[in-house]
Amino acid sequence: MRQLQGGKYKGNLETPDEINTIYCLTKELGKGAYGTVYLAENRETKKQCAVKRIDDVFRTSTDAKRTLREISILRRCNHPNIARLEDILLPKNEERFTQLWIVQEYGGWDLTKVLKSSKHISGWCDKHVKSIVYQMLCGLLYMQSANLIHRDLKPSNILLDGNCNVKIIDFGLARQIDSSARTLPRRNSMVWEAHERTLERQLTQHVVTRWYRAPELITLQNHYNASIDMWSVGCIMEELLQTLEADTVRIRPLFPGTTCFPLSAPRKEKNRQEKMAQEFHAETHQLEKIFEIIGTPSREDIEAMDDGVMKTFLLNLEPMEGEDFEELLPSAPPEAISLLKGMLQFNPEKRISVREALKSPYFDEIRNGECEIEAPEAMYFPFEELPESSEATEKKQIRQMIYKEALLFA
Repeated sequence: MRQLQGGKYKGNLETPDEINTIYCLTKELGKGAYGTVYLAENRETKKQCAVKRIDDVFRTSTDAKRTLREISILRRCNHPNIARLEDILLPKNEERFTQLWIVQEYGGWDLTKVLKSSKHISGWCDKHVKSIVYQMLCGLLYMQSANLIHRDLKPSNILLDGNCNVKIIDFGLARQIDSSARTLPRRNSMVWEAHERTLERQLTQHVVTRWYRAPELITLQNHYNASIDMWSVGCIMEELLQTLEADTVRIRPLFPGTTCFPLSAPRKEKNRQEKMAQEFHAETHQLEKIFEIIGTPSREDIEAMDDGVMKTFLLNLEPMEGEDFEELLPSAPPEAISLLKGMLQFNPEKRISVREALKSPYFDEIRNGECEIEAPEAMYFPFEELPESSEATEKKQIRQMIYKEALLFA
């Protein structure tokens, strides 16, 4: 390993010789809790790529499993709208490695930056919006056919290149769907509940993620399915449609809540309903922001929920009529508004499916059957169902699995 200083990247970075031999790092693209991403160029092919350095992979078994999940999913995915995994540097010490280097295809800007700068993009129009939404849906179709739920779709996890090609990234929080029920149940074991609490903290530690979460996640329903991803796409689509409004200065999230009360009111806690009501009215609650736009759910939709306390709480809320999307987005085509309404249904059973969404006349101008492809088979990840064990034992098992994944690229 040597310190990289030459070339275009001017930072001080300890880089393995194996990386330097193949790739020339040019600049840092981003840094987060789970690693640092660099723009790089393959020295032989001259093709750009994204090199991700993950430090302290085994800080916790949850962190390690997130890394394993992402590389396992990306290695198996073969779709133009899902970022391709190109390489994993094989760790030198199979039993003691703590750092991992992975290489993905470079997808360009993340959608957050595109939304901020859309007014300065020459020729930006509705065709760009529908192309981006269409490609997201094509990626979603592939994922669902593989029994996958992404669970963290948001603008920063959507990449866009100069030709408006979309790549979905960051599958660290994804889950496989029950192949028969097509849902993801919440387990009853104490271990699973502890794991889910950790997951919920991951999902909500950044306010951005909360804005794109489906109501059934916020209200902690016992079962949820792939329609949670459709809700997220709807939230992103609304922001894209804002870019078409001439008087829009700054693109804003549709549901910018500041709290999600069930996460601080456990199911078994006494006086849960009272505490939920206090928190709901104390801050700008995520559900409140949702109801301000789509209105409070009907009694029928509330009765379809599986949490009695939550049902009572929602039934006792003051009714809200919601907003008219045609007035919120006057420049959006009627077909786009119709599709958006279908995506943002409170009841997941009434929410439009990905196959129905792809048939929308909104996409007639740009439809490409070659992108509407499904996975050849459902994906299954045995590491999601490891038997209960100590943290150390679980880390050891995950370490072995990550090493086996890296061996496939050796």
